[in-house]
This record gives sequence, structure tokens and C-alpha cells, in this order.
Amino acid sequence: MWLPALQVARQQLATCLDATSHTGASRSRSLLSEGAYTALERSLLQRLSMLSTKTLDAEFSQLRSVGQQLLNALGIEDTEAEFGNTQDRQFIDEHRQDSFRRLFQTYPVLGRLIAVAVDLWVTATAEFIQRLATDHADIQQVFGSAPVGNVAAIQASLSDPHNHGRTVMLLTFESGLKLVYKPKDSGLEVAWNRLLTWCNQQRQQAPYQMPRWQAVNTDNMHLRPETVFLPGEKNVPHLGDCPQSPHDYYPRIVAGFEQMCRFLMQHQSALLAPEGPLAALQHQNVRFILRATRIYFIVLQKAWRPESLKHGADYSIELDYLSRAFVVAQERPDAWPVVSAELPSMEQLDIPFFTANTSRDDLPLTPLQAIPQYFKQPSYRDAVSQIQTLNETNLAQQVAIIQGAFYARVAQPSAVESQSWQADELPLLSAEQLIQAAREIASDLEARALPDRDGSLNWFGMGFVPQAERFQLRVLNDALY
Repeated sequence: MWLPALQVARQQLATCLDATSHTGASRSRSLLSEGAYTALERSLLQRLSMLSTKTLDAEFSQLRSVGQQLLNALGIEDTEAEFGNTQDRQFIDEHRQDSFRRLFQTYPVLGRLIAVAVDLWVTATAEFIQRLATDHADIQQVFGSAPVGNVAAIQASLSDPHNHGRTVMLLTFESGLKLVYKPKDSGLEVAWNRLLTWCNQQRQQAPYQMPRWQAVNTDNMHLRPETVFLPGEKNVPHLGDCPQSPHDYYPRIVAGFEQMCRFLMQHQSALLAPEGPLAALQHQNVRFILRATRIYFIVLQKAWRPESLKHGADYSIELDYLSRAFVVAQERPDAWPVVSAELPSMEQLDIPFFTANTSRDDLPLTPLQAIPQYFKQPSYRDAVSQIQTLNETNLAQQVAIIQGAFYARVAQPSAVESQSWQADELPLLSAEQLIQAAREIASDLEARALPDRDGSLNWFGMGFVPQAERFQLRVLNDALY
């Protein structure tokens, strides 16, 4: 369906590389195998399909009979349907023959989004290829005694799109070398890895419903919710092919945490010295996440419905859903200006991305706009304070939180056993014994208290979440229950 858009993107990419590359488009492209380049184009095709799926399904459903539409809506297979592709080919050919004019006249917002997606892909891909050509010799020098060769394969779109459609990619070279391409400022990662290097030099060891296309490329092609098994997250550790549970390593996790905290206490002066290893973390940009990424995806998915793509005003209303969280506030929240920075990113199909300087307390929104004193203090100063106040009492509190988090994952509600005792069966305690028991309870509460910056105290405990039928570690109320 979108092959013509792919051809336009291919031509624009070649023109862009010719204009900006010293070696020309053909030389720059030669660093990518045919399969690697095809993966880049496929990522664009997937992007265009995601933008247009609901609209094309709504348009194509008009070619099917009312009976077919009803069966599809109910999720019932039509056993008597002929799975030809006459209507499917006719639908595609009609749109191609008029260059999608009728489709984009009906859904002008979709036309703009398709054009934006193509332009952003061209810019981001050209930038990636140019950087690859510039850095290829350095990659060879750093990572390979033998020739690393060209890029044999690419896994594209491994992250949310940020900063004009740029995403993370995994490159596999002909030598087998694998590198991750992250189009972002890596200053913080460099400083962090230098800190880890310093630490190592100190001899410190440290069911779900998803829409699926049915009867693909036939006249009965339609979307239908289908139960699928979600794949395990990539951050789950594996030993061979077997996923590992952190509970099996719980004592070692706690021991490692205690060992690292005591290492930081022991080397506090060296860490906090003006030229110490922590100093490199100053004046670095770190990502600040105001909302969960899924919120942005939910808003975009709603905005890409056919009824929202006919008029720009309707599309803008859907995106403006982001401001509703602030409207219900009694007073104007400090983060109110963030919405004005989120909307332009959403309009160009990006997931909004904000960074803050580790040595400043303001939140930059654009090069010319920032929210002053948004943070209580700069994050670097907060890290320094954490190291300065680290002691055995603080360590015990942190370990208790880790233990509570593990216990919460395996804890199960138990039936209450009612037992009664005769008063004469209970031992009599003296006033001194009762006072001593109360003092021990008070001392335990004092040791477990978590002080806040304003001087108040909080306690963590187990809370049962009925909806999830599990326990959760959370702050207790004033009754400590």
C-alpha cells in the first residue's frame, strides 16, 4: 500500500546524502548490506502502517457486505467466505492510481502525518549513515584487530522515537561485532562508566488482547482482537534459555548492596574530592520523565482514529488530552508550561523528551524556555548529599526496604486464626517489664523511621492491593497500619 511513499523516501534520502556527504550517496550506502538497508526502509513502512491502520481498515470495510462486517465485529469466521483478493487489489490500485488524493482529501491530517513521518525518516537515516561513514575507521580501530567489515544487519526502532523521529538501532557488522547506535548525548554514560572504572580499580567487586489482521491480502481482510502470549521482557536475566528469578539470589543481592554502600562510605573523601571520579557527573544532561511513556502512546493511538484524522481541530483536541491532568488542579501547577512543549513533539510523531542539567534546578523545555527552580535542588547536589549522609543506620533502612520489596512479591494473605486464652493462663508482667517492652517497640520504630527533608518521619510497610491480589511495599498511614 505504501510502497510509493517508500520510493519517495528512497529518492529523498539519496538526494540528502549527495548534498551532505563528502563521499556521495553510493559510497555511504555501500557501508550497509542490502538486508541492513532494507531493515531501515521496513522501519519506515511499519511507521506508516501504524499511522494508517485504523483509517484503512475503516475505508476497506465499506467494500465488504454488512453481513461480513457484522461477523468480523463479533470475531466470528465466515466459513463460506471466498478468500479471494479482488476487492483488496482494487482498493490498493484505486488509491495508487489517484496518488492517494481521495484518501488524503477525506483524511487531510493523515496525509500530513504520512509526509512528516517520511521527512523525519529521511533526516534521521541520512544522519545515521553519515555518522557511520565518519566513524567507521574509529570503530575498526577500537573494536577490531581483524576487519569489522560493513554493516550486515540492523534492528531498527528499538526505542521510542525522540528528537524528530530518531530511535535506537542495533548494528551487526560482517565480523560479528554488534554495536548499539543511540542518537543522543552520551556524556552522562561516559562519566558513569568512568566512575565504575574507578570503583573497579579500588578492587571493589561489585493474557492480553492485541489487534491482528485476519485473512491478509484478501477481500475479507479485517482487524480482530486476538489473545496472544506476551514475550518476556528483555531485561529478565537468563541462564542459558532459562529465565532466572531474583528470589534465588536474594541473599547475594543484599550482600552486594551492603558491600557497595560500605565501599562508598570508606572512600567518601576520594569520591567527593574536587577532581574526584564523581565530579565528571556535573553539568551533564539527564533525562527527566514527567509522564509514563504509555500515556503518550495512548493519546497518539486515540488521535490516529479515522474520525480524528478528517479535521486538524479534531486531531488537536485529541492531543490536548494531555492538559486534562493539569486542569483538575486547584492551583496552576508548576509543570503547566510542559504541555506547550509536549504538543509540538506529539504533532511530529515523537514521544516528548526532556532533559535537565545535573548542576541546575531548572527544567528546560525549549532552547529559549525553562521552568525556573522546578527541582528542589540539582540532581548532582542530591547525589553528593546521599553519599555524605550514608552511614550504617541509613544502610540498615535501605536493606529493610530491599527485603520488604522481595517479601511483597511472595507474600500471600492468610486466614485469620482466632484463638482465645483464659486470663489466668497469661503470665503477669510487672510495670517495669511492660515499660521495657514499650521502649523496645519505640526503639524499633525509631530505627525504622525514614526522615524527610522537612523533618517529618515516615514508615514503610506491607499493603494489600485487592485488584492485583498481591502485597506492595508502601508508606504507612498515621496509624502505622
